[in-house]
Amino acid sequence: MPRTKLPPPEWLHPKIQEYWRLGLGDTRIVEEIVKDIAQHPEYSNGKYSISIPGVYRARRTIGLLGTRQRVMAGLGDDFRPLAEKLKREHPKVGARTMVAYLLREHGMKVSEQRVLEYFQELRRKDGAKTCSSPPSSSAEPQGATEHGTNANIMAQPATIMSEFSSW
Repeated sequence: MPRTKLPPPEWLHPKIQEYWRLGLGDTRIVEEIVKDIAQHPEYSNGKYSISIPGVYRARRTIGLLGTRQRVMAGLGDDFRPLAEKLKREHPKVGARTMVAYLLREHGMKVSEQRVLEYFQELRRKDGAKTCSSPPSSSAEPQGATEHGTNANIMAQPATIMSEFSSW
């Protein structure tokens, strides 16, 4: 049987970028591209195929790195200027929204934990600007050190504001 090859880059790369921005992993990207190849009459003749390593190599060529790959390449903190800009425009944006925004708009995969650490760093800087003394450890809710960052979030009272709350 003759050897198959990857579809042309001018067809393949936009497909990989599209599926990457939707948050699909390499395995799902392969599944979707195989479907696309089957639907495309020019490529469905059995001459073209794709595999997980093929998607991985194509992603690296395009510059789409995964979360760990970004850290290993020394690009782990390059999301900060974009996050700072979005945080200025929308001060109440959360970590999950920030992660989704970075992936959708800039093609950056950043872990939610890294974004949470960045938010805590911003909060500490803002606290240092507003008061001259560092915050005391007694202000921290009990058990927050045991359970990490989520304990601080869970200890705060939740207030849900809705545009329909005035009805």
